[in-house]
Amino acid sequence: MWSARRGFLILLAAGLVAGCTVRPLYAPDASGRSVQEELRAIEVEMPTTRPEQVFRNSLLFGLQDGETVPPQYRLEYTLALNSSSVGIEAVTGVPTAYQLSGRLQYRLFDISTGHQVLGAVLNTVASYDRSSQAFAKLRAERDAEDRVAETLAGILKTRLASYLARN
Repeated sequence: MWSARRGFLILLAAGLVAGCTVRPLYAPDASGRSVQEELRAIEVEMPTTRPEQVFRNSLLFGLQDGETVPPQYRLEYTLALNSSSVGIEAVTGVPTAYQLSGRLQYRLFDISTGHQVLGAVLNTVASYDRSSQAFAKLRAERDAEDRVAETLAGILKTRLASYLARN
């Protein structure tokens, strides 16, 4: 009885696994096309602010590996940052801990048709402490901006790769 049940479960598991179509995201598909090749063909809009420059640099580092190909897609984006206090010093009542919220709105266009093929809004946060020293305060805020920009670039790269792997 037990061996018949075990045999049935093994056959059931084998049947389920046989229908599996999972493949690694960056592995070539049956035609030999790779997602990394598709990612290289994304042209990224020029930045207008320092955090956008950090975002763009981080994204391009993830998309391109030194090889250039003619662009097939154009990525437009808007990065908005908002800082709010989350901690207040008990004695003076001065805010000392802050949270930086980053909101990235992006749109991916097919260059040949001009149509938008992908778009969404991504959000992330980073915290930082403000100091009474001007340079330390500025450096902490910039580090938080960089963390937000790099995190959003990483999330967007994965989203783009996922879209290109499916289409």
